[in-house]
Amino acid sequence: MRLIPKKAARLIGKTLASAIANAENNNDLRASNLVVLQPSPAKAPRSAHAHPRPCGGARINKRTAHIKIILTEAAPVAEKPAKAKGIKKTKAAKAKVATTEETKS
Repeated sequence: MRLIPKKAARLIGKTLASAIANAENNNDLRASNLVVLQPSPAKAPRSAHAHPRPCGGARINKRTAHIKIILTEAAPVAEKPAKAKGIKKTKAAKAKVATTEETKS
């Protein structure tokens, strides 16, 4: 988020940092295991200001937003078993395996 030169990126980054700190301090979770489950930006009330402008334009609406980030702990990823290298099945062996599987059912 630090590399994106937008105001929204800075605000979302601050909210995310706050959510991580809250998860660490309040729920005893590790920051390295946290994953964003649901980021949800939502509209918030507008603050309307009346500044007289030429040709009857007088209303300025300042838009605001609520940023809600839900974090969860990542599930431990099971490592895949390593495949044996150098063993290749030929077309005949694959066909033989396929026919034996068909006969079992």
